[in-house]
Amino acid sequence: MTNPFDPDTLRTAEDVAHALERCLGHDPARDRGVLHSAAVWEGPHGPRAIRIGQYAPASRIDYFLLHVARARASAILTTGRILRDEPSLHYDLGDSMPFGGALADYRKRRVGLADRAEVVVMSRGTDVNLAHPTFHGWASPVLMLPDTVPHALDDRATFHGIATRRVANLDLDSALTTLARAGHETILVEAGPSTTSPRYTSGRGFDELILSRYLDPAIDSRAIGAEFADRTALERIFGAPRNECPIDEPSGRWSIARYRVP
Repeated sequence: MTNPFDPDTLRTAEDVAHALERCLGHDPARDRGVLHSAAVWEGPHGPRAIRIGQYAPASRIDYFLLHVARARASAILTTGRILRDEPSLHYDLGDSMPFGGALADYRKRRVGLADRAEVVVMSRGTDVNLAHPTFHGWASPVLMLPDTVPHALDDRATFHGIATRRVANLDLDSALTTLARAGHETILVEAGPSTTSPRYTSGRGFDELILSRYLDPAIDSRAIGAEFADRTALERIFGAPRNECPIDEPSGRWSIARYRVP
């Protein structure tokens, strides 16, 4: 089996940095901007997002890199839909994994962030579960709402220890602008294709994309999600990937690519 490193052996910030150099060709600890992490299946009809869950092929490297992106971010932006689709989702630095301590060390000493990240959930206030684990973990919870939502929801959120932030128009661009104005230099977008695809379709994308491609010819149909931007579309935005790393996992063949705007 060919893997650039074993995440479970990492114990220090330096271990993480060296692992990232082997996998991504570079330690991105000080690279700021809006980050996006995604996993896709390179199927016969083009790339499709992989739906997270029991039917999805697993990659320990992809899982680790998602937590690295969280370690780099001062804000993590997600959606109410993600919370509904993933009722057990919580945001941490892999606290239950052997590499959790190494990532905490990496965040503090390599990235330069001492505080917890904010996890910002965009919601229109419909069926939002304020007891969801996302709101009660390592990351400080914020509920981002449109101005039209009744203010009773703010009171309910406060009761659950959740801050609220209101915007005139609730969409991805407005949310990113609001967070940047609040001083967040590195923002991780953890949202599905319905939220992120318009950025790629319009040719804007994000400042950085870490893309895990599952290369095996077959996948459980229940893990197949929406269409994702293909290589041609991504290279129009980013140019060629800064690095591509082939990986053999128990689930099959993967490739990790790091794209970054010039």
